[in-house]
Amino acid sequence: MSFTPVVPFGGYPGWSFLIRSREAQKAAFVASASVQRDEAYFREKIGGVSTAQALVADRRLLSVALAAFGLEADIDNRYFLRKVLEDGTLKSDALGNKLADKRYLEFSKAFGFGDYATPRTVLSDFADTILASYETRRFEAAVGAQDNSMRLALNAERELGALARRAVSDDA
Repeated sequence: MSFTPVVPFGGYPGWSFLIRSREAQKAAFVASASVQRDEAYFREKIGGVSTAQALVADRRLLSVALAAFGLEADIDNRYFLRKVLEDGTLKSDALGNKLADKRYLEFSKAFGFGDYATPRTVLSDFADTILASYETRRFEAAVGAQDNSMRLALNAERELGALARRAVSDDA
């Protein structure tokens, strides 16, 4: 049985309830069997993945990896994903650098297949980093199934800090 987040109201009362209960609800969501199975599989297998081809060949691993970056809708675009990963991020003509959606750039940068001789998948904290993002985005999606405006608010809360830290001009 999976856990469904509770958002009993819309608008500000719903947001207030969600903020007060978010940690407990997220902990219960992460403890659900389906999330635990996906995380256990990811932890077990990701250290053995050394190429982009190996990652896209394992649908279950790829599903977790894509969900961590909000790209789960692209699960069937394996050639495209492989190209993004293999091109890396260091060259200016890399596909991830050319795409308007910078989530692909972050995805490629996180795995490091095209950038380094040794991918980042072998690092000791790699699985923890990816799974933290996976848990956050999956929880947001579960909240969105109850009330999509709450999902947008959670997403905005997560992303606005990163936008504020970017070095941009006053006119941007």
